[in-house]
Amino acid sequence: MIAAWMARIPVRIYTVTGLRYQGVTGKFRWLLQSMEKLTCRFATDVIPEGKGVLNALREDGITQKPFGGCFEWQYKWCGCLLFFRSRMPY
Repeated sequence: MIAAWMARIPVRIYTVTGLRYQGVTGKFRWLLQSMEKLTCRFATDVIPEGKGVLNALREDGITQKPFGGCFEWQYKWCGCLLFFRSRMPY
């Protein structure tokens, strides 16, 4: 994200699929949380994978950016693709 920001890429989307700092303690947890905060800071849009990740991002204070609820659309769209692909004859 920092490299994209330095290259002046106008849209930088970070999809959070999991939080690596959960389940870790000590200085390593602080390091991983700092990396998540830095990544979110340089991203223009942050899209959490699901409601659990969304709640964790808010509770842990990782980012203050608003979430558009795009993860619900992603799951509906992926579900439609899987539904149609499973009914294809080949």
